[in-house]
Amino acid sequence: MQKPRHNAVERRAAIVDAALPLFARKGFAGTTTKELAMAAGVSEALLYKHFPSKRAIYNDILSLGSRRAGTDFNRPAPARPSTLALIENIHFLMSWCFMGRPIRRERGYKGYFENMVRLVLNSLMEDGEFARSVFKNVLSGPLVGFEASFKAAKSAGDLVPRPLTGQNAFWFIQQVAFILAATRLPQKRVQAYTVKDAEVVRLAVVFALRGAGLKDDVIRTQYDPKGLNRRLTADRLPGLRALTANRTTT
Repeated sequence: MQKPRHNAVERRAAIVDAALPLFARKGFAGTTTKELAMAAGVSEALLYKHFPSKRAIYNDILSLGSRRAGTDFNRPAPARPSTLALIENIHFLMSWCFMGRPIRRERGYKGYFENMVRLVLNSLMEDGEFARSVFKNVLSGPLVGFEASFKAAKSAGDLVPRPLTGQNAFWFIQQVAFILAATRLPQKRVQAYTVKDAEVVRLAVVFALRGAGLKDDVIRTQYDPKGLNRRLTADRLPGLRALTANRTTT
């Protein structure tokens, strides 16, 4: 049976999808164009027809990450910056990084998040360029929203006075979430928590909220993890389906 022919956009997307787990496993420096072509099921000549270099494929992976992160981070929180928006964004971040819900259920997302974490880890062991790009491009949008809500919480008197900027609080919390995600990469868990996954997320969120300076009474009255989990499941899936159904690469 003859294989279906792909148009240029579909072929580029197929090459990027095949390249992602390869880069994640071997790193940028350790991956050859021959291996990329084999993984995508094309010749090196056809690979170069769609991408002028290995770096161009790597950059497309980052671009894909930017588009997906835009959908992943921005939907759950209220449009108006507030203390509640700050709490919701941190809860979603921890849930996304530790439990991968609901992204791993979506078509086109299987293994995607884990591979992006591996790419960042590999980058940190090489020149750090991909990691810097992720922090600058993929997380720039969420940082703006976080800072606005951090400022709103401070204005509302919901934060304990301390010399901590919204930007620094954002990066501290991101790094905690990233390590949580990294510990989930091996099939056999490397971290044995004494509570169930949902409780790990709740405790991590409370840890992050207190680290950001949120007062305990505010956390107690405004943080509703069960309600947020229901919202995340209901709100996320339609947007993710639309994104994967209409995916293109640039």
